[in-house]
Amino acid sequence: MQNIRNIAIIAHVDHGKTTLVDKMLLAGHLFRENQNAGELILDNNDLERERGITILSKNVSINYKGYKINIIDTPGHADFGGEVERVLNMADGCLLVDAFEGPMPQTRFVLQKAIEIGLKPVVVINKVDKPNCRPDEVQEMVFDLMFNLDATEEQLDFPTIYGSAKQGWMSTDWQNPTEDITAVLDAIIEHIPAPTTLEGPAQMLITSLDFSSYVGRIAVGRVHRGELREGSDVAIIKKDGTVERQRIKELHVFEGMGRKRVDSVKSGDICALVGIANFEIGDTVADINEPEALPRIAIDEPTMSMTFTINDSPFFGRDGKLRGLKRQIHEGGIRVPFIALWPGVIEAGSETDMPVAFYDVMPTLAELAGVNDVAGRYGNQNAETDYFDGISFAPTLEGKDQKNKHDFLYWEFDETDQIGVRRGDWKLIVKNGQPHLYDLATDIHEDNDIASEHPDIVSELTEIIFREHTPNPHFSVTLPEKAE
Repeated sequence: MQNIRNIAIIAHVDHGKTTLVDKMLLAGHLFRENQNAGELILDNNDLERERGITILSKNVSINYKGYKINIIDTPGHADFGGEVERVLNMADGCLLVDAFEGPMPQTRFVLQKAIEIGLKPVVVINKVDKPNCRPDEVQEMVFDLMFNLDATEEQLDFPTIYGSAKQGWMSTDWQNPTEDITAVLDAIIEHIPAPTTLEGPAQMLITSLDFSSYVGRIAVGRVHRGELREGSDVAIIKKDGTVERQRIKELHVFEGMGRKRVDSVKSGDICALVGIANFEIGDTVADINEPEALPRIAIDEPTMSMTFTINDSPFFGRDGKLRGLKRQIHEGGIRVPFIALWPGVIEAGSETDMPVAFYDVMPTLAELAGVNDVAGRYGNQNAETDYFDGISFAPTLEGKDQKNKHDFLYWEFDETDQIGVRRGDWKLIVKNGQPHLYDLATDIHEDNDIASEHPDIVSELTEIIFREHTPNPHFSVTLPEKAE
């Protein structure tokens, strides 16, 4: 039996998963005692730092009581569920981090995947320092969820650890805080099984990838059978069954927050291969003399997919039904094809003339995901003003009555010095300070300027411009004359 434990950390967003990993890294003595390691150590790319969430899975390892614990930190957003599905194949167990809210939608999704592939869970009830915590109730909710997901009796016999990752303590009894998080590490060693060692020709499934500006793409996976050696020739078995001969130039295992170059890696450990090319996630690295493919990773199809495109047709630049080019306020310059696929909900070939904007997409997806108070949860709390003007068009996608609609839509293009306001079928375009009015109900090509015939409508739409416009020296447009 190897002194290795491969464990994936899974949780819903904001349940403290990455903070707990921080404390595990500290417990593994990866930093000097006087070194300030910071917070959310693994959320290290710019977008993760900006949003405060984990987007990419990451591999690190710590040594504790003679055991090497390979930790796979996974995203908590449902948007990146495919990333979680892939990396779970490298683990033998999972650390399910929950909080006082109880299991959430993403908790159910990733836990179901972990149970389906037979991972042994260790449950951590985090944030018990909160005044409204309810650890015992949450523990029962997790048990009920696992039971509903058809967990085995062995999986249902999971240990539960309580604590506060932020305060740096974990315990088997939430009413008796400790001084550190060793209770979690002890539970991992005791309850997560060691990887099975399989003898025979080498096999490794590529489940993730990394990139280096020096060596290019790096294949990451767990050695399923046999042993991989640096400098040896291997077979890359592709999706279509073809076999390519490649050579492993460098072989690395994960040590701490980095990688360590080694001569060989045996069955059960997670490693990174440098030097192989033309690979995809799901390909098998196999013995060159006896190439045998492993089952490819099956990723669930998305519930709903959307495609946003620019006009790249052969008729681009020509006037058809709509007038205008990109960065112009005319309909041909601002309309973008919007295609939604939702089998069983959206009827194939159906269309709608409801005008929506890109800033409506986030509240729409939030509503479909059951997330409330989008502005409060995802707005920039450090900014004086953070605009969330979007509305959800989920009812339209679901074929229901869309009661919530925009009173108007507003555009500014400083490149072409144009401003646009649309209210119903009335469309006001201001070019270089001069207003032009169109009735889209009868003039979709915007050929007939009727501003002189409807000065009252021009005045009303001009008022919207002065109310919505924010002066900015870097994005200047010429405003129309303000009505008396």
